[in-house]
Amino acid sequence: MRYFAGIDIGSTAIKIAIVDESKKLVGHKISASGSMFYKYAKQTLKEMLNELDIDENDLVYTVATGYGRKLFKEADENISEITANAMGAIAAADGECDIRTIINIGGQDSKAISLDDKGNVVNFAMNDRCAAGTGKFLDVVAMNLEIEVDELGEYHFKSKGTPLAINSTCAVFAESEIIGLLGNNNSVEDIVAGVHYSIAKR
Repeated sequence: MRYFAGIDIGSTAIKIAIVDESKKLVGHKISASGSMFYKYAKQTLKEMLNELDIDENDLVYTVATGYGRKLFKEADENISEITANAMGAIAAADGECDIRTIINIGGQDSKAISLDDKGNVVNFAMNDRCAAGTGKFLDVVAMNLEIEVDELGEYHFKSKGTPLAINSTCAVFAESEIIGLLGNNNSVEDIVAGVHYSIAKR
């Protein structure tokens, strides 16, 4: 059996997925990037192959993407995150829906990608000049609200009032604003909804 790997070396996390010849997902793994992108990417891939009992020689093609993609010299190919996002979304949809917009909130930046009816990228915009609106910002928000990042969506949909305005465009000032909203006895649900709307507006 031959296997194929996709490695996304992001600014905060390394994500690896392995598929077989029939394009079936056989495993995936996420680990922290740390400061040594290449070292941890190699280590994570090795651990994954061991866990799946896959011989390294049976891994016939590897594609790297993400912030540190060019550091992974063993990759047979490296592609931009924009292209990877588009290809991944189309593959995940598997013809069941017509995807035209992708929003990717990464650790270091956020991307909004527009696709045509064939899945080709026609335009994209990035917020990479400030931490506000990135995954790191959501980490800080969750920490201040004393909830897990994975719970943010759940809290958003429990909001019964108007999403609270988060006006600051700087992550540091937005954090202070959130603490102030908590001090004024606003609900966590309405604050989370406000955070999500502020990110969408950016």
